[in-house]
Amino acid sequence: VQEAELAVMELCGDGFNSPKSAELLGTLRKTDHEGRFAFDVHVASQRDVVVVARRPGLALGWQYIYGEHPFLTKPGNSRPVTIDLEEPNRIAGRLVDAVGKAVLGANVQVVPYIRNGVKDVRAPRDWISIKTDTQGHFAFDNLPIDTIVKFYVEAPKRDIVYIYPPEAKQGNASGGYRVDEEDVEIKLPPGASVRARVTDKDTGQGIRGIRLLLSPERSPKCAWRYPIHELHSGADGAFAVEGVPPGQHSLRCMSDQTDWVGQKVSITVDRQDKLVSTQLEVEKGIPLQVLVRDQATHRALPDINVYVHDDKDDQQSSLFSQSRKTNTQGIARLMVPRGRFRIHAGGENYDDGLKEKGTKVNTGQRQFANTKRPVR
Repeated sequence: VQEAELAVMELCGDGFNSPKSAELLGTLRKTDHEGRFAFDVHVASQRDVVVVARRPGLALGWQYIYGEHPFLTKPGNSRPVTIDLEEPNRIAGRLVDAVGKAVLGANVQVVPYIRNGVKDVRAPRDWISIKTDTQGHFAFDNLPIDTIVKFYVEAPKRDIVYIYPPEAKQGNASGGYRVDEEDVEIKLPPGASVRARVTDKDTGQGIRGIRLLLSPERSPKCAWRYPIHELHSGADGAFAVEGVPPGQHSLRCMSDQTDWVGQKVSITVDRQDKLVSTQLEVEKGIPLQVLVRDQATHRALPDINVYVHDDKDDQQSSLFSQSRKTNTQGIARLMVPRGRFRIHAGGENYDDGLKEKGTKVNTGQRQFANTKRPVR
């Protein structure tokens, strides 16, 4: 296929309760007169990659490459990729609000779903997105016939991006909608406004610029799915999120560029709620430095994931979690509250072998915590 356009998308995990986000690697390419193409890109460790192709008049095509594939585990590796572009097929539907009224101007994104391996196929946004018309209608006519898809919906005056179906559909759909359906109806949930404030635990003063992540709890606590919503606290620590669906949600403080840390806050939204208020208290964190070494050779290991969470025996129980990768010296630096925690490490074919037990550390006993974690 000549003049087909191609993209390489790198997928990165956002969390247990949220789908992967995607980033375009390098620039788009086109096939030559023999249908050939080449990319030279750097892929982060342990991340999946999907190569996507399109050409007018044909269906999207792709090849998914898993992060554990040898091609992605060693720098300088190359791999041949073959993508078949089939005859295009159509899926169409209508978006309505919670009372059944058509929603105009919403952005609907279609995401093909690989049932074998439970993976989403991501592509450049303008390849797979469309706006709803005055009757709430949308349609995609560039998909292969034997495909199951999801929809990501961004509605006007709402911050949350809803994923459809909200829960896995039963029967042949296997968690999505079948291409060739012409009457898919998707309905927006009732949406509440969550207004909150980040404050200093000791002084009660509002803290500006704190990075926050809002995510849904797992079903059945929250039947609605959405990608993690990221925002920062504003003046006097205040912030708001519009369109939060019914169910239980988690609000976390992420101390990437600051030494402020805080425990998870649970937010419950009922169907009738219009406004939900809450508060997240933060404190100056304790620096925790973790050195990860090979258990046999004692060599410091770079690019290893280090995960810290509350000690399960502690009354805080899973209210705090944080993760970092080790640097070139095998060191991961984290900020945590005072208390007892468990540390896990793994990646690049290494495992700490401790499963859920982890390594215990108590940051309340000293001002700087330093621990070593051998992995095998």
